[in-house]
Amino acid sequence: MHFLQHLHSGEIEVGKKKKNNHKTQKPNPRAGGFRAKPTQSRPENKEQLPAQKQGAPSPQPQRPSPQSQEEHKQHPWRWWMSGWRLAIELAGLVSLVIAAYTLCPVLSVTSLEPSDLHGNNGVKASIVVNGTQIRDVKVQCMTNKVIFADRDTLALSRFTLLDEYSVNDVGRGESFTADCGFTWSMWTKPMGEGLFIMGAGTPGKPQLGIPFTFKDGLPSLTPGVPLPASITTDFMGYSSSEVTAIDGSFVVLYKWPWRWFQTSKVIHIIGRRSDGRIKWRVAPNSEPIIPDAAGGFMVTASGPPKQWGVTMKRVTPP
Repeated sequence: MHFLQHLHSGEIEVGKKKKNNHKTQKPNPRAGGFRAKPTQSRPENKEQLPAQKQGAPSPQPQRPSPQSQEEHKQHPWRWWMSGWRLAIELAGLVSLVIAAYTLCPVLSVTSLEPSDLHGNNGVKASIVVNGTQIRDVKVQCMTNKVIFADRDTLALSRFTLLDEYSVNDVGRGESFTADCGFTWSMWTKPMGEGLFIMGAGTPGKPQLGIPFTFKDGLPSLTPGVPLPASITTDFMGYSSSEVTAIDGSFVVLYKWPWRWFQTSKVIHIIGRRSDGRIKWRVAPNSEPIIPDAAGGFMVTASGPPKQWGVTMKRVTPP
């Protein structure tokens, strides 16, 4: 009786409908029903899907909205922070460069004076070490070119390298002295003989030189004489030509404290006659060797020792 009352009131049907809202409706084979497939989300614009599959470019980023621009105006400290960050990075880079510079040895000449050994024919240089210390220091003297009477030229392409100075260690801020004689002298006889002598020439002492003879006014090597030659003479009957310009180099060889291989530093020196004496100066590395004289002859002597060579020719004015 209660069941019929409930059935008549419709409460059981309502309960079934509420319960079926949470379940998927099954098809009724007898009624020819079927199960509905779940729906899939589709793009709002149907023409946009094929374009994305073909690799169409993605949409361009939008410009900052007025709201974001307003935020930058309200918070300017953000821009200051980015500027400070860039400044800190630049300061770190500059500090790194300065630290690398201080770790590199820097050699510079503080004074030039006449040579204690060769007088005005050479020069004494005081060389100071900055940066870091150096070790196994050796100084070599090399003459590049000598001009006689502003007319004749003797060019020496690494013809001689003389070891002048050596020391084990030179500390930071310390200095050492190098004394080199760069002069070569030229001696000639009226009979057509001549000599190039390294240095001013000392009678009765063996000296390194290049003997030559004149033929038709041009110098030529003396036959059968080795180069370079050891020459001993009293200079009787010879006359010397005045030296008017000299070009030379201090070649400083050294090692860094933490490196085993050798490094070199070339200090370019130029001397010119003025007021009866040779005045010396330090030339920058970019300055070339002094030019040849014109109107006389030119002798070029070159090394290394196993390949000695000397050429002589007339130099005509331009």
